[in-house]
Amino acid sequence: MSGLMDLQIKRWALDTSGWLWGTVQGSFNEKQTTSQIIVDAVVGMIPVVGDATAARDLIAVVSRLADDPKKREEVMEWVLLVILLFALIPVAGGVIKGVGRLLLKVGKNAAEAAPVLREIVTFLNRVGHGNAVKWIKELDLMKYQGQITAKFGELMDQLIAALQAILDHAGLLITPAMRTTAQGWITKFQQLKALGSKMIPQAFKELNERLKLVQKALY
Repeated sequence: MSGLMDLQIKRWALDTSGWLWGTVQGSFNEKQTTSQIIVDAVVGMIPVVGDATAARDLIAVVSRLADDPKKREEVMEWVLLVILLFALIPVAGGVIKGVGRLLLKVGKNAAEAAPVLREIVTFLNRVGHGNAVKWIKELDLMKYQGQITAKFGELMDQLIAALQAILDHAGLLITPAMRTTAQGWITKFQQLKALGSKMIPQAFKELNERLKLVQKALY
């Protein structure tokens, strides 16, 4: 088992050397994106995300937030993150994630609620979720806030641990410049995690206001 683990660590380290080098090149590497930097090395190391697509979406968003202090203070960025985090909640989470994406179309204009309601009903019928109107009427997003906050903490811990494991075991497989870059990402992720308790409640409030408009449209 330890031999397999050593091989895995080496593979991670070699993968990491590629994306870290892309980061060090900065603007000279036009094909490299922030999300790729993190995704390619650690997407397979996050057991809290069973679906690779969900993992890539989540990591793309958290890496963007981590890399831009201004975006960290934007509520709508956190609303998108909260919607994606619903994918980590078994059974109901995947459906709520789909509904959440549609709620983004509502804005704060009540006139936009009716067409979005029709889209949500169509979506729920397509995924076979029983009585769509009853489900929407009874949906309470706020009861998931604690779970989503916890899932966010787990995700950030996994990202930090994954990068730290690579630094601890990679040895000479990565250069000092690459090591510095990885350590910088660890710091950014730690800062982002600390903001979760402040920004996630704000994101839930925003998303719930949009849901309320859609629920009112039912009547």
